[in-house]
Amino acid sequence: MFLVFPFLLLTTFQGRLLGATTAAAAVATVAIWSTFTGHGAIATFAGTSIFAKIRYLQLYIAVVLLSVLPLAALLGQREKLTAERYREVQAELAHANRVAAMGQFTPRMRSKALSPHKRAARVAASS
Repeated sequence: MFLVFPFLLLTTFQGRLLGATTAAAAVATVAIWSTFTGHGAIATFAGTSIFAKIRYLQLYIAVVLLSVLPLAALLGQREKLTAERYREVQAELAHANRVAAMGQFTPRMRSKALSPHKRAARVAASS
């Protein structure tokens, strides 16, 4: 009954929300089928009462869903925030590269802009 949880967690981590819902639906389908054919832990535990079988089956499906769906939502949100932060860092890096390129360009322009004055000062000093 609880041996499916590693499988559920694996599919949740791999497939996020789609993997979690698909795996939970598969587990629910197998649990329903095995319970109503008289096989499995729920059918054995509940005995012959159909109402007890349905209650335990609902509880089991609720535990499965409440285990994987919040985790899938959390992983999806984390992935979204990581992608946003990556874009922000890329934009900051591009801006820093532009500023650095301007910083390298400015001294060259300054030396070329000041060079006529320096030439004039040299000419005046040599005269």
